[in-house]
Amino acid sequence: MNVTADHLTLTLVMETNTNTSKWELTAMTADYSASLEGGGAITQKDPILVAPKSGYTDDDANAVCANGYRICSPTTLCWTCDEQNLLPDVPTQTEAKYMAGVIMPGMKLQPFLKSNDTKADDGANSTNAFAMYNWDCDPVISIGTWMGLLLSLLFVSIVSWGISYLGNAHTPTKFDDPNGPPISVPIGD
Repeated sequence: MNVTADHLTLTLVMETNTNTSKWELTAMTADYSASLEGGGAITQKDPILVAPKSGYTDDDANAVCANGYRICSPTTLCWTCDEQNLLPDVPTQTEAKYMAGVIMPGMKLQPFLKSNDTKADDGANSTNAFAMYNWDCDPVISIGTWMGLLLSLLFVSIVSWGISYLGNAHTPTKFDDPNGPPISVPIGD
């Protein structure tokens, strides 16, 4: 079914936390109206899920600013992501017949800061320009790579520990002579 959008309004709510010196996208709403191919119209307002997961655990101390988690970054940096998928909240999907999601290739976000501590790409100080440095949503080293490195390090340490024990094993200094008396070790209290 083809749909022609008449209007789309995205409302983003960003909050700053002075304790952690970072900003976070806390809410997003897609307000849209569209015309259907066979006639009819859709007018809806969908809340968009901006933080599907808080972090690796449910504790707020383990909050993660990465793709698939929260959209946030330190105050002086802008959030960048190659492909950010923002989909409607789950209860809205079951209640509504139609829903809209937002897929932003090359997404770049930063709230307007009150101080002049953000440098624009041209190097001039400005309160409404993006920061020169960014906080990318994809980690430099993925979790799978970290797990592989740590498990390899653990395996190498166990093997080297075993080899060092084998290297320190001493051969017996006395052997049984078949022509002489046998070696006897008395066991007593």
